[in-house]
Amino acid sequence: TYNFICCLAGTVNTLAQLGLLLIASPPPLRLNHCQFVQAIMSNCGLYEASEHFFQQVGFPSKSGVSGIFLALVPHQGAIAVYSPPLDVQGNCYAGLLLTSQIAQWLQE
Repeated sequence: TYNFICCLAGTVNTLAQLGLLLIASPPPLRLNHCQFVQAIMSNCGLYEASEHFFQQVGFPSKSGVSGIFLALVPHQGAIAVYSPPLDVQGNCYAGLLLTSQIAQWLQE
């Protein structure tokens, strides 16, 4: 059941649109609800790597066992990736790498 729920059909575009909703909090979404979801993503969205990745990159992120990855770039946009190869902690390797590189580029 868990794998079925985690692997529901969807597209990267749909995931990116969801990320944009979490950033913009348009009605009927409430700002405090979106902030709560972002806090959860920051603390446990990447399993054991969550705290370290958030401290290093600064973007709330969520990775799934299907290879899907979503990161929220505050006040800017969303990064959505689908790439099944996972790292040892079960996170989308390409998503982590791409997001880290974008974060470095934005800091320059």
